[in-house]
Amino acid sequence: MWEESIQVDGKIVKRFEYVGERDNTERQHELMEAHRALLSILQKCENMDMDKQGKSQQTLLACRIAALKVALSLIEKEQNAHIVSIELP
Repeated sequence: MWEESIQVDGKIVKRFEYVGERDNTERQHELMEAHRALLSILQKCENMDMDKQGKSQQTLLACRIAALKVALSLIEKEQNAHIVSIELP
């Protein structure tokens, strides 16, 4: 396994080449399922009425939406490039 730091949407992430026992179709299926689930959550969050929320809940929701968009972006890049990306601390 090798790794290198890359920039994704203005954030530094580590990129790892996947070396494992599962075949590519199983990985792609898992990525599709994860993408579907996160997209569903994102749509539900975006449909919430932020005006009915308190200030801290609005901030939390905005951060949650941003995080879901980053996660979806990384999954899409993984599906296209066959790599696994994780955000650095």
